[in-house]
Amino acid sequence: MARAKQTHRADVRRRNRELARTGTEPIEASADERAPAAAARNARPQRPGIRAAFKESFRPLDIRADLEALPRLLRHRSILVPAAATLGSTALFMAVGPAGSLESVSAGGGTADLPIDQIIVTFLAQYFVSTPPVGAVFLAGFLAPRAGWLTGLVAGLVAAICLSFLVIVGNSSGAVSSDRLGEFVSVAFTLSPAAGIVFGAAAAWYRRFLQLTNPNRNRVQPTGKASRTNARRR
Repeated sequence: MARAKQTHRADVRRRNRELARTGTEPIEASADERAPAAAARNARPQRPGIRAAFKESFRPLDIRADLEALPRLLRHRSILVPAAATLGSTALFMAVGPAGSLESVSAGGGTADLPIDQIIVTFLAQYFVSTPPVGAVFLAGFLAPRAGWLTGLVAGLVAAICLSFLVIVGNSSGAVSSDRLGEFVSVAFTLSPAAGIVFGAAAAWYRRFLQLTNPNRNRVQPTGKASRTNARRR
């Protein structure tokens, strides 16, 4: 289409130059002649269907390239935002969280009898600190420019470290045996990173799927005089 448009414009300019030499008024292109150019301007990729978008949202796993990109990802919001949410939730839980360790919270302990501030802090801890840290790893994968599984893995490791810290600090009185404490920490460092890989990859796939199925994805934005006129009308 673009080549046809350029050829058409060149023909019109050539005819106008010839008419100018003979003293005849230049002519405008007819509607039929303008049709290829208009079609070229209006042509844009079609939005894929749900099934096609589902398939196109998958990306082949390139572990080596993803690991090489890790230094850049460590400075990206896909790791900084969930890490900040996990660290903030940990600090809040230490400040105003319910008495005792986070073990009862991770086990799904009730919060009906807690004050509203402790309920909010416990809710944050369950999604960003306890195993599995669903909120943290989903954010990591959804915001990742690439390697959602890897950003989810990092988010899971940060959550496991924070959870272990809270459990150890909360067990300063020795209410929980060292064997039970070690088992709890080992489970955190096993399940949280594993959940980070799965949920991070799923969140990255979901973001690509939403982008492909977005109805405004291929919409041409108005430019120049037309856009200014539309802005004044609005």
